[in-house]
This record gives sequence, C-alpha cells and structure tokens, in this order.
Amino acid sequence: MEIFNKTRKIVLCRNAEVAESFGSRLLGLMFRRDFEGCLVIHAKYSCSIHTCFMFFPIDVVFLDKNFVVCDFVTLKPWRFYSPKRSCKYIIESKEGKLKGKVDIGDKLEFIFPVAYNTPTKEIRKLS
Repeated sequence: MEIFNKTRKIVLCRNAEVAESFGSRLLGLMFRRDFEGCLVIHAKYSCSIHTCFMFFPIDVVFLDKNFVVCDFVTLKPWRFYSPKRSCKYIIESKEGKLKGKVDIGDKLEFIFPVAYNTPTKEIRKLS
C-alpha cells in the first residue's frame, strides 16, 4: 500500500504494511531490529501507543476518520503517548521518515495496489 499526502502532493511511503489482525495491531513494530517502511494500524479501541520492546525511535502520525492528520510525534523506545485528539488510524515509521513530510491538518490517502485483496475493509472503503 502507498500513503500519499494529498495536501502537499507527495508520497509518504510506498511500501506500507497494514496491521489487520488483533495480533499484528498488538505487536506493531515491537521486537523488530529495523524497519524501512510504514505500518498502518486501524485504531479500533484506543489511540494510545507505547514503544516498549522497540529497538529504535519512531515517527507516529495520528489520523482522524477523514484521514486528516490530528497529531504527530517522535518517540524513543520505552515511551507512552496518547494523542491530543481521538484518532481512527495510526501510522508508524522509523524516526525521520515522516518528519517534514506531514503536518497537522494535512489530508492523507491510502492507495492500494490493484491486486490487493486482503480483508482491510474498513480502511479500503474509507480511503
């Protein structure tokens, strides 16, 4: 999946993964030694995140139900964070990958490849 910033007309990430299952949302980027892409999490229950058991700092973008950026933060390992406003989606990436490419108020779009046929119904129908 590709993440596109419609406000700035730039691609944020070309190889984004989608955390679809409970387990993948729970694990996020924990225990990974390195990560070059982006991880999109559908925040079904809570927007609060932590970086426990992560080995590198991450940039985190919080989106509302309309895919508008409502918060952005860079977190070091072993930190906890709750966004200023409630959110529907969370994008995580290695520190520096998203900084300067996205601001609060920017509208983002998730672009799925034609062959993408996994059950991310909530994200696919809204983007």
